Amino acid sequence: RSQMQIDVSLINLWNQFYPKPEGPILATPGRHLLWSGVLIYYNHEHKKKKERHLFLCNDIILMAKKWKGDKYRLRYMILLNSLKIEDENTGWSDYNVLSQGSEIPDVEFRICTPKKTLVFFAKSPKEKSRWVSAIGLAKMNSPPDITNKRIHELMIGEVLDNTVKCNTA
Repeated sequence: RSQMQIDVSLINLWNQFYPKPEGPILATPGRHLLWSGVLIYYNHEHKKKKERHLFLCNDIILMAKKWKGDKYRLRYMILLNSLKIEDENTGWSDYNVLSQGSEIPDVEFRICTPKKTLVFFAKSPKEKSRWVSAIGLAKMNSPPDITNKRIHELMIGEVLDNTVKCNTA
């Protein structure tokens, strides 16, 4: 695809958000939807696992909550160039306890941003591997100039960006 083309799938996705994000931030020329699916997100504040829809683009990840009908409520917009992805096999400490008692091992991974660490559970080790690989490849190939600068001013969800400060094993 041309860097100047607008991805029609992102326009369709933008139309499914409620409330609508300000401006056509998803339909930025050069941004493309690469992968989407449902994962389980562990909410630390409420100590609950919640189903969330992730949309991986070539420069951002959108995390949304399923809303009424075919609508989504945007929860987070994560800039790929600001995240670090880790899976439970890398030796992290306090999050391993979350998957204890799980019937399927090796389904947990996390996305670290400067403001928050997001813990996810896939349905299978294979699905986890696909997500971790897809996010890693998208980050590695993410062009630095696509991200809309207005993204930092939006109040539609929390934008997670800047320098990553995660614990490393």
